[in-house]
Amino acid sequence: MRRFCKMKLHLNEMNISIQSLVQPLFHLLKKASLRER
Repeated sequence: MRRFCKMKLHLNEMNISIQSLVQPLFHLLKKASLRER
């Protein structure tokens, strides 16, 4: 059970790092789509 918690925490950390990578890209895409209009 403890190992599962550790794995869950690791996945959560990965998710946070992925979000922090994706968010600026998403922001740029939003900006670009706004500029096209």
